[in-house]
Amino acid sequence: MNGAEVERVHLCFFEVEALQSRVLSRIKSINEDPALHGLIVQLPLDSDHKIDTEKVTNAVSPAKDVDGLTSINAGKLARGDLGDCFIPCTPKGCLDLIRQTACSTIAPEDESELDKRKNNVLIEVETTLGRRRPENHLVLVDN
Repeated sequence: MNGAEVERVHLCFFEVEALQSRVLSRIKSINEDPALHGLIVQLPLDSDHKIDTEKVTNAVSPAKDVDGLTSINAGKLARGDLGDCFIPCTPKGCLDLIRQTACSTIAPEDESELDKRKNNVLIEVETTLGRRRPENHLVLVDN
């Protein structure tokens, strides 16, 4: 799933009055379209109506979840099952940068080790939709 080339990008915008059912219906049609290989739901969702972000992100097929936000892909990432899920581009880029600069990676829980190593990178714990950020999972898996 890594290193794919993009031939075409299809953008789908919704007006601020969009209902959750319309968003979910569009996601379903994208999931079922074999010509479309990836889907990104831009967060936060902006609507005059209540839209359940968790329901919308989990409606995306895990096979097309380019951001890795579905519970299935986030779980695979957390377990270190990286061969069977999309690795979100920003966290992957951070990890590639760490590797290319030959810095050590230290998980946030290991801050006491900071003074014992020459090269250190600490990626702080933040959340995306109440979850640990993917960067943290990648560092823990890679460490």
